[in-house]
Amino acid sequence: MSVEKRSLLFLFGLLVVLYLTKITPFLDEYTMGRFTVWTLLAYGGLWLVLPYLRRTDVQVLDWSLLAFYCLNLLSVSWAKNFGEAIFTSQKYLLLFVGYYVLRHLLAEGKVHRDQMAKLLLGLSAFVVVLTTYQMAQTYLSEGLGGKAIYKVISLSGHKNLAASYLFLLLCLNIFFAIRRPKAPWFYWLLGFQVLLLLLLRSRAVYLALGTSALISWG
Repeated sequence: MSVEKRSLLFLFGLLVVLYLTKITPFLDEYTMGRFTVWTLLAYGGLWLVLPYLRRTDVQVLDWSLLAFYCLNLLSVSWAKNFGEAIFTSQKYLLLFVGYYVLRHLLAEGKVHRDQMAKLLLGLSAFVVVLTTYQMAQTYLSEGLGGKAIYKVISLSGHKNLAASYLFLLLCLNIFFAIRRPKAPWFYWLLGFQVLLLLLLRSRAVYLALGTSALISWG
């Protein structure tokens, strides 16, 4: 299998399969389910993608993330809830592994960046349609005022997490689109993402949007 196909398989799992994951038997069907799948994907990336790339150098940020994980792992020794402490520490390990594989993959060549950009656009369109559908259902049944908006969770488990995920997708879409001409539908998609972010009424996302706008215009 070529490195392009390996990278596409890894990115599809990371961006699409992970978002669709919901394992009902788990106590937290979203968090625990995605933690399990992301563990398999992260280590799959280490074995199936990273060895086939031209460069696998280690930079300062890599060491910083690894040191942060080690510090969290050390804190397990005095944690009152051992299980929760281990779970949190291992999430930071997955953060390091995911960042390390993605950094080298995106630096490898344009083909991998194009793969990620296209998958992000497809995923964004799916999330926008799903969120819009849930919002329309909620609006028709009881309106969007008060606590009713909390029923719009997409596949994120909570309204604020759904807003945060939409904001992340928005930023990544803009990042990959910089200096590249786009069709009109691309800007319509970005517009819908912003509209949904405003309707979801997440204060943290409002703050992130305002900060991003100030940095962009500064």
